[in-house]
This record gives sequence, C-alpha cells and structure tokens, in this order.
Amino acid sequence: MTAIYWMVTLTSALIVQAGTYLISRLRRKFFLISALVVILVYGGLFLLGPRHWLITNWAVLAAAVAVGSAIGRLLKSPPSLYSFGLAASVADVLSYTRGVTFWLLSDPRQEANPLLSLLTISLPAQDSLQPVVGIGDLIILAALTFAFLRMGYRSPGLILAPLAGLMAALLIGLRIGGIFAIPFIVGAALIALRVRQQRGSATEAQRTQRTDGFP
Repeated sequence: MTAIYWMVTLTSALIVQAGTYLISRLRRKFFLISALVVILVYGGLFLLGPRHWLITNWAVLAAAVAVGSAIGRLLKSPPSLYSFGLAASVADVLSYTRGVTFWLLSDPRQEANPLLSLLTISLPAQDSLQPVVGIGDLIILAALTFAFLRMGYRSPGLILAPLAGLMAALLIGLRIGGIFAIPFIVGAALIALRVRQQRGSATEAQRTQRTDGFP
C-alpha cells in the first residue's frame, strides 16, 4: 500500500505541474476562460454529487491546476511569494490541528462521506475511499510552479523543489500517521529560490569584478 501512495502522489503532482506549465503558456483571455470552465465543472460536481472515483480524481487535478495557476498569477515577485508561502503554511497547520482537515480525519464517519473524494485524490478501499493527497496541497504546488515560471525561474531543480517537499511530507506522514504537507512544499520551494537568488547574486558580483578589472 505504501508503494501505491508514493506512485499516486508522485503521479498526481507531476500531472499538476505539467498542467500548470501548459496553462501558463496561454494568453490571459484563454487562461481565464479555461480556469473558469474547470472551476464551474468542479463546482457542478459538488452540486450534483461525486461520480466514479476516477472522474473525481481528474476533477480534483484540473481544479488544482486552475485555482493554483490563478493564485500563482498574482505572485509577481519573490517577496510576495514568501508572504504567500508563510500564510499558506500557517493556515495548513491550523486546519490540520484544529480545522477542517482535523475534523475530516478525526471523525470516522467522514470516511464514507462522498464529498471527501472531491477534496482529495482518493483510492477505493473496501466500502469507502482512502484519501491520498489533498486538493489544497496540489493547489499550492500549482501556485508555486506558476509563480516560478512567471518570474522566469525555469531550472528543473527549482521547479521540482515543491514536489520534493511534498514527497518529504509523504515520507514523514507515512511514518507517523499523517502530517501537514504545505509547510514542506513551501519550505522546499523557498529554500531552493533563496539558493537560486544567492547564486545569481554571486555570479553577478563576479561579472562586476571582471568588468572593473579592465582599463
């Protein structure tokens, strides 16, 4: 079962990042139309009730890309990224310890709640669905990916840093019985961004020294 968790989480995250990359290349008009259509369809599933778990999983992935990309479009500088990351991390910790996430995980009756499939990537397990990764985690992953692309940071190491944070959270969560993932996603992304900025500053300083050395 652990291997399945790893595979599903990794595949879901890669699909979200690939979808975010594709939607980031759309013009603003087409971007807004695409995001609106996805959100309306996702909202329709809430009103009509969830369908087969495969359908709801794809709906969760599409909604995460749409909402996350819309958020990432608003993050236009590293300072805004740091502020957003901090706020998202605090909100996730509070939700996990005493909020909606805590309520869903602590109440055994919620395992049979069909709407849970619209809030997580889930897998069938006996008579209920077993949540694997939450839509909130995937939204943050999409938002950070879109923001990096928008700011011109396209190195694979930086783009994949949030994914590494998600997998680290999964590793710890499987060992201790669950944990909030967004602080790991954000932490990995911001550390990678900081390293990238420092390397850029060091390179620029070296170029300046070389230039100053010429008569």
